[in-house]
Amino acid sequence: MNVRARPKIPLFLLARSPLSEASNATAVARLQTSNLRLKPIDILFSKLYGSSVPGKITHGFSLSDDERPIPSGGFSIVELLVVVAIVALLASLLLPALSRAKERGRRAVCLSNLSQVGKACTIYALDNDDKYFPARDNAVQIALNPLQEKAAAVAGLMGKIWSCPNRPLLPIYEAQGDQWLIGYQYFGGITNWNTPRGVLPSASPIKLTRSKPLWTLAADATMKVDNLWGGGGDDVAFKDMPPHPNSKNQPDGGNQVHVDGSARWVIFDNMYFIQRFQNWRKQNSSMAFFFQEDLGEYGKREPIKASLAQ
Repeated sequence: MNVRARPKIPLFLLARSPLSEASNATAVARLQTSNLRLKPIDILFSKLYGSSVPGKITHGFSLSDDERPIPSGGFSIVELLVVVAIVALLASLLLPALSRAKERGRRAVCLSNLSQVGKACTIYALDNDDKYFPARDNAVQIALNPLQEKAAAVAGLMGKIWSCPNRPLLPIYEAQGDQWLIGYQYFGGITNWNTPRGVLPSASPIKLTRSKPLWTLAADATMKVDNLWGGGGDDVAFKDMPPHPNSKNQPDGGNQVHVDGSARWVIFDNMYFIQRFQNWRKQNSSMAFFFQEDLGEYGKREPIKASLAQ
């Protein structure tokens, strides 16, 4: 039986020594009879300086086939589990950040859409006796009365600007109700607000030149339907409300555009519960929130902040 051994003289010194053929043979014999194991550095130098003839040293030392180290068969189960755990940890750290970045991008697109809505409404009013086209029955802020095709195109209803990217199913024309369902709240032409303090004259734009610059023209559909955030069932008009929810499915806030064309993000706690909305299921079952500094008659009757209305 061949015994692999470590020489008394380090192999790298032996490899560089000007040994004769007889000295080489003597070194091989000593290696074969020694009881010490080769170290990795010895194997390295044998590969660097070894002879192509097994068992013979010319400028170093070479291993025979049965003396070569056997490579490992692969990863152990413990190593694989460690890798999986590291990947899972990285995913848990990165996915929320990616989700937040994606939501910030959608908010930016939403704000741009509302800015275009404001411009489209102003163009329409300038061409139509200073009047904004009205919301459904001058009261329902998530739908519009039917418009002629040309007027609808001017108002931008043929594109996607009338909805937040988080509400991709809208806008859509509903033939059954003969109305446009939109993805935002729209307050043009609304003459009265159905507030929690009663039905009061609105502070919403009806005619362009008689409206105050910071009156809200349109806003995200931050609405609580059937007394639930995310309520409304499968009705497309209430789908994906609120459009900008937090981890508890409650609204973080919403974008809105004003009569003067300015658009901005408003956090939910700064909004007001302004308009109650009646749907076919329940009377006053939907609560609409947005922000406006000038609340008209409602502002004189202790308007309810959004944070107190949940």
